[in-house]
Amino acid sequence: MHLLRKLKPGGLLFFDYIKSEAKGLDHPKALEMRPACLTSILKKTRIIYGTIRDINMSVGLCIVRKKAK
Repeated sequence: MHLLRKLKPGGLLFFDYIKSEAKGLDHPKALEMRPACLTSILKKTRIIYGTIRDINMSVGLCIVRKKAK
């Protein structure tokens, strides 16, 4: 994931993720890539605010810290 590659160890990433039907401004490829993206975030970071209960559902504001290598 490009954002995590650019983030330094210990750096913070703020994000939310809205589950959509991939219509309008959202792209069907984004909907397809969503589970892999969230899985990658969870493997390479530690959640310091918020929760990700289900990678197939909407996620409210989360703040994660990138793990040291």
